[in-house]
Amino acid sequence: VPGDVLVGAATQMSDPVHRLMTFDIVLAAEPDHLAATSYKGYDLAFAGLTGEGLELLDRALAFEPTFLDGLIQRANARFFSGDVQGADSDLTRFEELGAPADLASAYNAAGLRQQLDDALG
Repeated sequence: VPGDVLVGAATQMSDPVHRLMTFDIVLAAEPDHLAATSYKGYDLAFAGLTGEGLELLDRALAFEPTFLDGLIQRANARFFSGDVQGADSDLTRFEELGAPADLASAYNAAGLRQQLDDALG
């Protein structure tokens, strides 16, 4: 099964353990798989492994700096970890690239923008 198919299926799973296992399967076969790297990083960051998660998100964005999913995922993970400036930078780039409304909505980009604006004063 191609990695993109598995990643697509994993993003629909509600159980984070199964999601992470699926991303690991994809990454074992395709170590540089962009989406699997990014989504695994996002899940790890919100599972409390913030450093490891951000490292994977950084790696994904090093592969493809305009990867919209990765930018909004890292913006959220950075905000969650207290890096308001980094989160603002990623969200601004996400907005500048003209992210589609459905992606922005899925990650509550408008809510994150409001929280960042409040935090930055």
